Amino acid sequence: MLSVLAPVIASNISLPFDSQLYATDASEAMGGIAVAEVGSEVVEALWVTAEKKGPNVPMLSSAMAVVSQHDDAFEEEDREYVGEASSGEVPRPIGLIFQFIEICGGAGKVTACLSKLGVVCGPILDLSMSKHYNLAEHRVISWVAFMLEQDRLQSFLVAPPCTTFSPAAHPALRTYKRPRGLQRDHPRVLLGNMLAFAALTLLFIALRLKKLGLGEQPRRSKMRWLREWVRLLLLGATEAFLASCNFGSPHQKEFCFLGVNMQVSRLNKPCTRDHGHIPIQGAYTKPSATYTDELAMFLAVFLLII
Repeated sequence: MLSVLAPVIASNISLPFDSQLYATDASEAMGGIAVAEVGSEVVEALWVTAEKKGPNVPMLSSAMAVVSQHDDAFEEEDREYVGEASSGEVPRPIGLIFQFIEICGGAGKVTACLSKLGVVCGPILDLSMSKHYNLAEHRVISWVAFMLEQDRLQSFLVAPPCTTFSPAAHPALRTYKRPRGLQRDHPRVLLGNMLAFAALTLLFIALRLKKLGLGEQPRRSKMRWLREWVRLLLLGATEAFLASCNFGSPHQKEFCFLGVNMQVSRLNKPCTRDHGHIPIQGAYTKPSATYTDELAMFLAVFLLII
């Protein structure tokens, strides 16, 4: 807020203007006043031209002010400002519409391929992109569910991290008989369960709304032994198994795709057994989970023409 302090003009007698300009600042910590020497002519010009007050801006309530300080995702609610500026307000835009969104797809290769094919893709919802894209946060799940229910999202691919669900995880925190975890309150088990259930929830929603949903896990992931995964299969979802060595990977890494409302059988691509493989271990473990460019384009074409 800018305020110019000058002597009062009264009785048709003009007093000399102050040669300094003052600006006041308000903050939640400490306010302040800045002073600048600008000359009496500049102050006089500002005094003469500043005839109108700015619109009144309502302050946050005490409760909302506390929330804004501690919640990084805080958004101020729409409020009508009092004054002349209120008549020229720009209405809040309608939420965007996407044909496809990739969830937990750090590299975003499928999104890149679909974009090249002319598909309108949303942001890559992965924690590596933004802390606000964490699938373990209920706000992310709520937003994707809202987009599906409002017919603003047509399809998605969700690939939660395998981590503790991997058969190679050591020490083993799960078994195939107890895929929910041997110690349910273990931090890594808890996080893995949250991500798995979030992904499966989105697939359940897509199944109900007749949207195109595709989940992905390694073929031997213990996530496939969860009751929720099995329940999806009983309700009509289908599985397909694809070996990445068919698409330029030096590994035989096999993916399982769980799809709803789509012909997932077209993704069945078993290893042809006419070539060798590099074992997935050591430095090869993490890169093997990333789709090759050829596989990403194959998935993009599949999602485009279903």
